[in-house]
Amino acid sequence: PPQQADFSAVKTRLGDYAIDELAAIMDKSVITGDAVSHYRDHLGSRPAIAFCVTVAHAEHVAEQFRAAGIRAASVDGKMDQAERRDRIDGIGNGRYQVLTSCELISEGVDVPIVAGAILLRPTKSLGMYLQQVGRALRPKPDGSDAVILDHVGNVHRHGMPDAPREWSLAGKKKRKVETAPIAQCEQCFRVFAVAPGWRAEAD
Repeated sequence: PPQQADFSAVKTRLGDYAIDELAAIMDKSVITGDAVSHYRDHLGSRPAIAFCVTVAHAEHVAEQFRAAGIRAASVDGKMDQAERRDRIDGIGNGRYQVLTSCELISEGVDVPIVAGAILLRPTKSLGMYLQQVGRALRPKPDGSDAVILDHVGNVHRHGMPDAPREWSLAGKKKRKVETAPIAQCEQCFRVFAVAPGWRAEAD
């Protein structure tokens, strides 16, 4: 969907966006309302995980989903382990349709039935981006596709989730890896990879 937030003035700390400044931008009802409507439009009632900036942001997003009649709960890394496990199980067994998450990306979150990733946390970290979208990219029991709703432009920072990337444990100096260029449809806002040299032409 079209990005409604501007992160150009947000400071960088420890290699990523400053959390407090992000929260002030992202924790707004208009942005969350957009996420709720896009969830309904593109996922219907299929299970999804929304990735948020802070614990408070995650709970506010869950509240707005619940207000729209969508079964939702928040989960975070500081939560009691039993309660966290119960909520994660809830997305797997259908008790919840949406789980909103903060500070919990890979630990204990492996639910193949999850069909969607809702990105409400911008990140400069390729690893975090791939962890987030990876929650929806597990092969589904029914073979259905994953839907990634990127409300923060992470795909424009890091490329398509399935783009070929060079990984190494050799300790060599890091260099920017060029991924395939992407384009976005002005009608439906879908993002797709394009061949090198491709140029959009106006009708």
